[in-house]
Amino acid sequence: AAALLDCLAGIIWSTRVGRMAQVAMCKAQELPPMREAAEYIRITECKSEADVREALQAAAGSYVRPRGGGVALLLYSVLLTRGVAMVARDADFPSSLILPNGYC
Repeated sequence: AAALLDCLAGIIWSTRVGRMAQVAMCKAQELPPMREAAEYIRITECKSEADVREALQAAAGSYVRPRGGGVALLLYSVLLTRGVAMVARDADFPSSLILPNGYC
C-alpha cells in the first residue's frame, strides 16, 4: 500500500500549476453516491509532495479499500489541484465530448 500511496502522491503533486496540491478524502467508510458525496468529502491543502503523502497516508483506507472510492477521490484531487479550467485546456480535443443532446 505504501508504494501505491507514493505513486498517487506523485501524480497529484505533478498536476499542480505553481500552487498547492489538494487531496480529497472521504469521511465515510465508502464514498456515497455522487449526489450525496459532497458532504462526506474533505479537502486538505498541501504545500509539498511530502504533505500530499502524509494526507494520503491519513486517508489510506479511502484510497486502497476494495470497492472504495479511491479512483473518484484521485480524480477529485487532480481536478482540484490542476483546476477545472486548466484540465479543459489540457484536453487534446477541440470540442466538448458531451453533445447538446447530452450523449457522449
